[in-house]
Amino acid sequence: MIITLDLCLRHGSHEILDGLNLHIEKGEFVFICGQAGSGKTSLLRTLVLERMPAAGRIIVDGRDITEITGRSIAEYRRGLGIVFQDDFLLPRHSLVENIALALEIAGWRSSDARGEALVYLRDVGLSNKADLFPRQVSENEKQMVKICRAVARRPKIVLADEPYEGLDWQSIQKVADLFRNANLRGSTAVIATHHVEFAQLAGKRSIMLDQPSFKRMAKASGSESRPRTADELAGRLHSGS
Repeated sequence: MIITLDLCLRHGSHEILDGLNLHIEKGEFVFICGQAGSGKTSLLRTLVLERMPAAGRIIVDGRDITEITGRSIAEYRRGLGIVFQDDFLLPRHSLVENIALALEIAGWRSSDARGEALVYLRDVGLSNKADLFPRQVSENEKQMVKICRAVARRPKIVLADEPYEGLDWQSIQKVADLFRNANLRGSTAVIATHHVEFAQLAGKRSIMLDQPSFKRMAKASGSESRPRTADELAGRLHSGS
């Protein structure tokens, strides 16, 4: 469970979020939606403890994470599967090794980790590129590997910032399956995106962040502009509307 209480985020004198109150249930799949500058990335980085709030509390599984310090931060992060836009793959390791190493750090045996990594690469259609290095594959393929790496450990919480950005429609569908399957295995999934259509198509709750302040929670609701099929959503994303 993730709860924020009157959360305020600031960058210098600039107010990013003011009085944010969220309640995300354990095992829920939620989209954080808003345009650039609405605070989506800042919120996720605060949940990862890369930045601290100006005020307010963040309760994760009954613990106020704003009080975590020192080595306990690394322990907390081990329960997270994190995908940020500035993440990178280890350049001197193959695709399968990038995923397997994350599993080994989480305590998996080397042989089991490689086997599980290969399963994830198969699921996203990259089995034949498992032993290639990041420089040898496309940006789409790198993004899918980064997401595989984040969810393969079966973390308690998956936090992903604009994971669909720049992907073609086929890759978007594969990434959506990765998140959906992670959620079905028990991970709480929190996906930040400026495409509210993803939440609508998935039938999941969307939390809309309004700039400069936000004090309410919203659920995805049907409307005349809601895409009715995957093909319609694909066309809308391709056109940029």
